[in-house]
Amino acid sequence: MLGVNGNSENTKIEIDHKDGRKSEHRISDIKTQKLSDFQPLTKAANDIKRQICKRCKETNKRWSAKNIKGNPYDFYVGDENYSEELGCKGCYQYDPVEYRKVVVRKISELSAKEAVDVVFKKLYPDE
Repeated sequence: MLGVNGNSENTKIEIDHKDGRKSEHRISDIKTQKLSDFQPLTKAANDIKRQICKRCKETNKRWSAKNIKGNPYDFYVGDENYSEELGCKGCYQYDPVEYRKVVVRKISELSAKEAVDVVFKKLYPDE
């Protein structure tokens, strides 16, 4: 949902709080907030994220990244249940870049393991 800058109002880049609940007081204080607390999104993506986060706050059910075709995992940390311990971390909406990094790592590890298993079975078919 990261955007591309264009001429349409919906493609203009906005600075968004990663934490859609904005519940951590540290982030609201300009003296204690960090650059990593924010992400650039297009206006359209930010509007969608706002509604997704609103729904999560109402239901305590996090949004699955599998709603986007091609995403193989629901969350990069945790599950669909929102918890105070994790907060928004693990949700694609919280950090799509981190989601992608974790997913690439998981898929790479899985692929490497499967490749080793295939080679082992070819070399040692009786084991």
